[in-house]
Amino acid sequence: MPDCATVETADPRSEVEGLRAENAALAQLLELSTGLLSKRSLPDLLQASVEAAMVLTGAASADFQLYDSANDTWQLAAQRGFQAAFLDQFEWSRRATACACREAQRSGGPVAIEDVIQSPLFRESPEGLALLGAGVRALLATPIAARQGPLLGVLTTCWHVPHPARAATERMLPLLARQLAELIEHRQAEQVLRRSQAASLDAQRRTDEFIAMLGHELRDPLSPILTSLQLMELRGGEMFQDERHIIGRQVQHMARRVDELLEASRIALGRIDLAPRSREVQAVIAQALERATPLLPDRAVQASLEVAPEQPGPRRVLIVEDNPDTAESLASALAILGYAVEVAHDGPSALAKLRGFSPEIALVDIGLPVMGGYELAHRIRAERRSAIRLLAVTGYGQIHDRQRSAEAGFEAHLVKPVDLGVLEGAMQGNVLALG
Repeated sequence: MPDCATVETADPRSEVEGLRAENAALAQLLELSTGLLSKRSLPDLLQASVEAAMVLTGAASADFQLYDSANDTWQLAAQRGFQAAFLDQFEWSRRATACACREAQRSGGPVAIEDVIQSPLFRESPEGLALLGAGVRALLATPIAARQGPLLGVLTTCWHVPHPARAATERMLPLLARQLAELIEHRQAEQVLRRSQAASLDAQRRTDEFIAMLGHELRDPLSPILTSLQLMELRGGEMFQDERHIIGRQVQHMARRVDELLEASRIALGRIDLAPRSREVQAVIAQALERATPLLPDRAVQASLEVAPEQPGPRRVLIVEDNPDTAESLASALAILGYAVEVAHDGPSALAKLRGFSPEIALVDIGLPVMGGYELAHRIRAERRSAIRLLAVTGYGQIHDRQRSAEAGFEAHLVKPVDLGVLEGAMQGNVLALG
C-alpha cells in the first residue's frame, strides 16, 4: 500500500476569531483616538494617551516620557498605575543610559521586554531595579516621533507578569503613536504661539504705559502756559497781542496732539470710557455734508440740505415717576416751558391718567413699583399704538437696558440726570438721544 502524505490545514474558525479580535481592536483604537482629539491642552493629551494605551493593551500601568533634546533628558509627563515609591526613584534613574527609552530612541522602533529579569538591557541597571521594585516584569516602549523625524517622547506600557510580544498589540500601538505624534506637535506649536502672543501683548502694554506717562508729562507744563496767556488776555493791553495769539494757538494745537496720544494709549490698554451725548440731527447732517461737499463734483453728484419747518411740540406730557421730588421738579420745569403736565407715581395710575388726560408724550421711569416701566410701555402701546411718544427716563443705562427699552416701544432712552435741553429735544423728536 502506498504511503499517504499527511496535509495540515489551518482551522477556519481560528482565522475568523483572529479577524474578529483584530476588528474589535481597530474599533477600540478608533474610539480611543477620538477621545485624544478632544484634549486641548498638552498635559490632558498625554494623560489621555497613557490611559488609552492601557485600555488597548491590557497593561497594568503606563507612562509617557517627553524627551528634551536640548538637555538629552526625559521628563515624566503622565502616568497611571505606579506607586509613589517608584515615582520618587524616577528622577534619579531617568538619566540612565541603559533604559527602554534610550533603546527605543536608538532603534527608532518599539522595544518589547518580555521579562525584565531575563533582559540583558536591565541586568544590574538602576532602572531595572526600580522597575522590579514597582512590580514591573514586562514592558513595551513605543517611540513617538514627529513627522520630520525628531523624537518627541516614549509611551511605555507595563505588566506585572512576563508578557510575550503580541503581533496585534504591536500593530495597534504604532497607529496610536502616529496620531499622538501629530497631536503633540500641534499642541506644542499652540503653546509656543500662545507664549509669543503673551510676550507681544506684554511688550505692547509696556509701550502703551510709557506713552501714557509721557503724555501726562507733556500736558502738565501746557496748563500753566495756557493759564498765563488767558490771564494776559483778561488784563488787557495790546502789547505782544499777535505773539500771544500765536502762542495760544500752538498751545491748543499741542494740547490736542497730547490728548490724541493719550486717547490712543487708553484704547490700546482697553481703558477708554465712551461718553455718549445727544446731538441735534440737523447739525450732524450739516457737518457730514460739509465734509463731503468737496468730493462731490468729481463724482458728478449734487447735494443740498433742506431744513424742514419746525414742528409745533407737543403740549400734553405725562410724567410717570415714583420719586416725588424728581417728578415734581421735572413737572415744574416743563410747565415753565409751556407744557401741560400730569404726574403719576405708578403704572396703574399712569394708565388711568392716560384715558382722561390723553397725553401726547409720556416720560416713564423704568424702576416703577406695582408695574415696571417696560410692562407699562407695552400696555400704553397696546392702547394708544403710535398716538403717543414714549421716552424712558431712567437710572439704568447699560446696553441691555437700552435694548429692552427699544423692544418695549420707547423711542428714546435717557439716563438720569438728564439735561433739560436734551430732554426737550428728545420730546420734539429732533435729537438723537444716546446718553
